[in-house]
Amino acid sequence: MAKIKHLYNDLEKRVRDGEWRPGEAMPSRNTLADIYGVSPATVSIAVRNLEEKGLVHIVPSKGVYVGEVNHSVAVRKKRALIGIAGNVVPSQEEIMQSGVDAVMAQAIMDGVWQSAREKQLPVTLMPAMDDKPGFDLDDCRSLGLGGLILIGIDWHTSALQLRRAGFPIMLAHQPVPPTPINFVDFDNADMLRRAVDAFAQAGHQRIGVISSRGTVPGYFDMMKREFIDAVQQHGLVYNVNHYWRHVDANCVAPDFGEAAEIAVESLLSMDDPPSAVFCWGLGIAEKMCEVMARRGLEIAKHISLITTGYLNETSGDLSGFVVPYKALGEALLDHLLATICDPFYCVQHLLALTYIDRSSVAAPVPWPNA
Repeated sequence: MAKIKHLYNDLEKRVRDGEWRPGEAMPSRNTLADIYGVSPATVSIAVRNLEEKGLVHIVPSKGVYVGEVNHSVAVRKKRALIGIAGNVVPSQEEIMQSGVDAVMAQAIMDGVWQSAREKQLPVTLMPAMDDKPGFDLDDCRSLGLGGLILIGIDWHTSALQLRRAGFPIMLAHQPVPPTPINFVDFDNADMLRRAVDAFAQAGHQRIGVISSRGTVPGYFDMMKREFIDAVQQHGLVYNVNHYWRHVDANCVAPDFGEAAEIAVESLLSMDDPPSAVFCWGLGIAEKMCEVMARRGLEIAKHISLITTGYLNETSGDLSGFVVPYKALGEALLDHLLATICDPFYCVQHLLALTYIDRSSVAAPVPWPNA
C-alpha cells in the first residue's frame, strides 16, 4: 500500500499544480508504470482513487482525462450505493434446512440492513450473474456502486480482484493465508482453544473433534495445528488424527447429515472413544446427539459436548459459542464506509465470541455396557 499511496500523492499534486489541463489526457497506465517503477495494476488503483476525488475521469478504451470536480467528495460518498452479495435463502424454513452457512449469511445481511437503515444509506442486493461466478469492476460500475460487501469464502477471488483494482470491498470471512483483502470475521481460532481448555479442566484426557472441512486454502490444516497446540499445553499427548473426523462442508442435505452421522459413528465405535467432543457446526452437534441417544449415552454424563454457531444466548441446549453475526454485519458496513472515504484504509477485524456454559461438560465417567 505504501507504493500506491506515494504514487497517488504525487499524481494528485501534479494534477492540482496544473501539469495537465482540464480535459487533457494523462500519460497511459504503462507509461506511468515505467516512470514510477511500479506495476500497471498499482497505477490503476492510484488513478481510480483520483477519480474518486473527482480530479480525473476514466474513459474506457480511451484513457484518463483531467476534469473539474462536479460534486463534492462528501456528497458523493454520503450517497454511495452499497452492494451486498451472499447466498440468500428466501424463507426461514429454507434457511434452517440449508444449514449453518445460510443462517450465518442471513444474519450478517440483517446486520448490514439494520446498520444501513440507521445511517440512512442505500443498500442493494447484487443480482445473480449466470454467465460468471463472481463480480468484477465493470459490474460494480454498471450498477453505480460505491462499495461492495461479499459474504462467504466463495467470493474470495472476486474480492481480491476488486481490491487490487482499488474498488472498496469488505469480505465477511477470514482469508487464509493472509491476503491484502479487507475482511471482518469472528475469532474461531480462539473458539477451538477455549473448548479444549474447558474439556481439559474437567479432567478429560481423550478429546475428539468433528470438523466441517471447507474449501478455504490452508484453513483445515490451521485448525488442526491449533488443536495440537491446545492439547499439548494441557499435557495431553496422543495422536490427534486418532480422534479427528471431518465432514465435507460442500455437502448439502441429506448428504451432509449422512456424512456427519458416519463421522460420529466412526468416532464412537472406537475401542478407546473420546470422552469429550467438540462439534464444529450445529448440524454436526445435532447428529452427535441423535447417535448418542440411540446408543443410550447421555450428554455430560458419558460424553461432554461443546458446539459452535449459536446466534444468541438463549438458543441451543449444549455449551457453545455465541457468534455475533449481526455485529459482524454492522462492522462490515462501518469498515466499508471508512474504505470508501479513504482508499488506503485497511482492516482485518476479528470479533470476539461469547462462551455459554450450559452444563454439557462434566468429569468423564465409564460408558454403560453395550
